Amino acid sequence: MVLSKYIFVKFILVAFLIILQSCVSSTLIHSSPEGAKIYTNSNFLCTTPCKYSDTKIVGSTTNLVLKKEGYKNLYTSLTRDEKVEAGPTVAGFFFFPSWLWALGYLPGRTFELEKEGLLRKATRPTEKLPNLQLKSSGSCFAINTDGYVVTNYHVIEGGSTFLLRGVHGDFYKTYKVKVVAKDIHNDLALLKIVDEKFSKFESLGYGVLNSNGEVGEEVFALGYPLRATMGDEVKLTNGIISSKTGFQGNISSYQVTVPVQPGNSGGPMFNSQGSVIGIINAKHLKADNASYAIKSPYLFNLINSLDEKVDVSSSNTLQSSSLTTQVKQVKKHVFIVETYR
Repeated sequence: MVLSKYIFVKFILVAFLIILQSCVSSTLIHSSPEGAKIYTNSNFLCTTPCKYSDTKIVGSTTNLVLKKEGYKNLYTSLTRDEKVEAGPTVAGFFFFPSWLWALGYLPGRTFELEKEGLLRKATRPTEKLPNLQLKSSGSCFAINTDGYVVTNYHVIEGGSTFLLRGVHGDFYKTYKVKVVAKDIHNDLALLKIVDEKFSKFESLGYGVLNSNGEVGEEVFALGYPLRATMGDEVKLTNGIISSKTGFQGNISSYQVTVPVQPGNSGGPMFNSQGSVIGIINAKHLKADNASYAIKSPYLFNLINSLDEKVDVSSSNTLQSSSLTTQVKQVKKHVFIVETYR
């Protein structure tokens, strides 16, 4: 009898150890940029990219802090309820409360780090192509029907291959683009679609102004911020021009109250008439309601410096339209640009 109890207890212990071993869940943690140190409960864990594993039960939360010099500390957490995993079994049957471990972590995740002071970066990468690594993604917009689009230089910086998504409303099909011109100082880049699948854009309906807006003028922006959590539907935010100079008095930019996030970079900023008057490129992380947009005349300066002639749409059919009508038209020509290296 005593021996039987001993064997039973031993069996329980062995089964419990098997359950624990079979219920390890792991996730590969990335940061953008990589090289962030990860801490949990004030203890150093690893440096990104790194693998995290545990045997915690469902619903358990692990608090993390990501630290990297020049970037704000990122406070986040992992919760063990993201993915259904096979329940552990013993002798073909579910043993012990195995459901407590049957939920695990997603295979991987990327945390976006924000620079101290001024933010000038694109949103988290979402996928990979063979032999290429997706560095970042941002927003861009058409300036004519011939396949020319504009974004920020920092969106395409360090890339070797560039793809567009959202053309004709299709976010699954991509189009290859090349860099035609760039203005590093003013954070502008002119791209052109060079894909045999592409013919032309439909009529834009909006124009790009070669003149400046005024303080107090109502403006709105369209773009694709934080795609990993906010999806691929274009996002509208609005506000006013609060200053005709940007960060540290930069005369090439407006300061605006339009809320923007990583991924808005390169998106168009329109006035109330539906004309492009700026290109969103940054936000101030240490001030409320302070974003920045490059003035559209600086885009004309870049285009006029080219040997080839590039037409810029000046015709605007939206002056008398409501904001809803304007957005329905202009969003057709605001796209996602992905940068690969």
